[in-house]
Amino acid sequence: MEKETKSKKSILKKWWFWLIIAFVLIVIIAGCGNKEEEITPEVTPNKVVETSEEIPVPTKEWTKVIKLTANTNKQSETFYLLGGQQKVLYSVSDTPFAICAIYVMKEGTDLMTQGGFPIVMADGDSTDETMMRKSKGNYYLDLQIANASCIVEIYEFK
Repeated sequence: MEKETKSKKSILKKWWFWLIIAFVLIVIIAGCGNKEEEITPEVTPNKVVETSEEIPVPTKEWTKVIKLTANTNKQSETFYLLGGQQKVLYSVSDTPFAICAIYVMKEGTDLMTQGGFPIVMADGDSTDETMMRKSKGNYYLDLQIANASCIVEIYEFK
């Protein structure tokens, strides 16, 4: 039985070792390259600048976009949302087995052919609100109602 002895190469003779060393050196050299110095303006501690005009800060508020009242299935006219935060306020009458499904549909889509998920599925006597975040675009309300009277209002924070 002969045992073959393999002589291991020194790590200095491996090609991948030198590749790693070269990469590290390039990264170090690139990091030490030309850096732009930030120029900070001089501040004079004794000088105070006063302005007589106040800059108005724009305030956002909840603005009504649309209101729809129905006691049977109904679609609204098209309305425009800017995107961001919206809230849906709804009220459903107290009648036996009352159901009101509220859909906010993108203009050009049809609930009956393409389907959708309701923003709210209310049953019985209920008055509440929920938040929604729709992107900018044209929409319409599609109310699917059974045994109820439903009032829906959409507000947008703008």
